[in-house]
Amino acid sequence: MNLDDDIQYIKGIGQKKAIGFAKLGVKKAQDLLLFFPVQYQDRTKISEIGNIAFNSQVCIFGKIGEVFQRQLSMSLFLMEIEIFDRSGTICVRFFRKKSPYARFDPFGAIKKDFQTGKFAYVFGDAKWDLRSKYISVNDYEIVENENDCPNAFKKILPVYSGTENISQKHIREAVKTTVEMFKDSYPDISDLITPFKGLEKIKSPQAIEQIHYPKTLEDGEKARRAFALQEFIIFETALAISRHENKVSTKEQKYEIKRNLLTPFRENLNFEFTKAQKRCINEIFDDMKKDFPMNRMLMGDVGSGKTVVALSAILLAVENGYQSMIIAPTEILAQQHFNAIEKMLE
Repeated sequence: MNLDDDIQYIKGIGQKKAIGFAKLGVKKAQDLLLFFPVQYQDRTKISEIGNIAFNSQVCIFGKIGEVFQRQLSMSLFLMEIEIFDRSGTICVRFFRKKSPYARFDPFGAIKKDFQTGKFAYVFGDAKWDLRSKYISVNDYEIVENENDCPNAFKKILPVYSGTENISQKHIREAVKTTVEMFKDSYPDISDLITPFKGLEKIKSPQAIEQIHYPKTLEDGEKARRAFALQEFIIFETALAISRHENKVSTKEQKYEIKRNLLTPFRENLNFEFTKAQKRCINEIFDDMKKDFPMNRMLMGDVGSGKTVVALSAILLAVENGYQSMIIAPTEILAQQHFNAIEKMLE
């Protein structure tokens, strides 16, 4: 397989899970390789049960004791499980909904996992109510013996953007397989980059693996910055090639300032152009009159008048017989632009 292959052929994914990944914009092996975590859960610290900081997220480890189950309402059920270590005991809680007419046990899988005498790693929110202190469970892992090594605890755990059709567990498994298969296939240009002060050079395969599985939060950030630098330089190189091609290829459109739209537009505005606006408009007009395509970015604070500058360029195009388009990243912003421009063009 290669980076452009469909992810359904990666071990453990298949066609059904591939549909769920597609909703996240992940279709190819490369997409999954670069499907970086949106955040991390620090599960490196295991808190003693007797010293838990409440109103916070904690990881605990202990032996499984008694299991209690009770009904809170017609459809809401609660299961509490004792977990204890040398420092103390606490109950971890699971809530489940069940129709009063259903025959299945909503806690069946949990009862099967939490068997008295086994050991449990639990990650969740430490809380207290009028009755007792407890942990509302977000994730857990069961091990047979006290010294068994867990898969999802005692480490920094990546958290990914998800969808209802695919769980974090499935995403992590798929990403792990993909990283192992493809990390060495991803292009690397780190040897071509001049050293940057305060920015560590890390090759792409190591950076990708470190972003997904950092040993510390600082390691994850270092890898992200190093990988981002490579991506930025590739992007800037592509832009430089594009600019060069633009300068050697002439465009079909020809523009000249006729002022049959620009002048009445300016005169009917209820404000004067600022010096910066005038300078930018003149620079854009100069670019538009040249024989090769314009490549320009206009930057300014909110309310500085960028829309009026863009609209002036549009009017130059229109009075030369061409059409124009404004593209906005959201529907709300597009509607705001439409309303503002319609008012200015009345």
